[in-house]
Amino acid sequence: MLTEEYLVSIFVLIILISIFYYKYIRTTSTFPNLEGRNLPHHTEKSFWRALRLSAKEHGYGGLFPSIRFLIRRFVNHNLQLVARVIPYSGLRIILHRMRGVKISRQVHIGPLVTIDDVYPDYVVIEEGASIAGSNYILTHTKPLSYHKNLMESHVAPVIIKENAWVAVGSIILPGVTVGTGSIVAAGSVVTKDVPDNVMVAGVPAKIIREFGMDSGVPVSLKKVNNR
Repeated sequence: MLTEEYLVSIFVLIILISIFYYKYIRTTSTFPNLEGRNLPHHTEKSFWRALRLSAKEHGYGGLFPSIRFLIRRFVNHNLQLVARVIPYSGLRIILHRMRGVKISRQVHIGPLVTIDDVYPDYVVIEEGASIAGSNYILTHTKPLSYHKNLMESHVAPVIIKENAWVAVGSIILPGVTVGTGSIVAAGSVVTKDVPDNVMVAGVPAKIIREFGMDSGVPVSLKKVNNR
């Protein structure tokens, strides 16, 4: 059984490696405007071939691109693991920022939140937003080559706008913007953009309430008839 001292040592080691990674390994975004783009469909490959292709896909060039990308994936994965379980939102935010997630001030990220493990730099969380817990925010999808005529393989940014609340257990899919002040109800799967100041719920999520506003502040919920 792991002792408390051993767990602390592992945590400190991950943080030190992460600082080294953040300063020397992680590239600046090759796609700074966060524009959606197509990806190759998934085909099972040998480890080293897959690594070479992934490094190229992520914009790694120059000296030892595959090794640098492998270090990035290893550190990113471990930062994600620690961020999911560490018992303080402020530290979760620091770790996700180190992964490349763009997070503004006064944001809350709850426990067991998974932010895309491959393209975290395509996620933007604006000021005052809250991600409750046990959520998935996904920025890419790579269907099998077998399904290439049926489904697109792509990466697209996810934006959680100011004062939006993503309630527990919900899933945000690639390319979605959750509007200012809006609520994503618990357990929802959001497949398309959410307007400002509404509540969405369901699988797939649909607008079920609109906010009554007074001087820019929500004061009531108005039922919406979905046809």
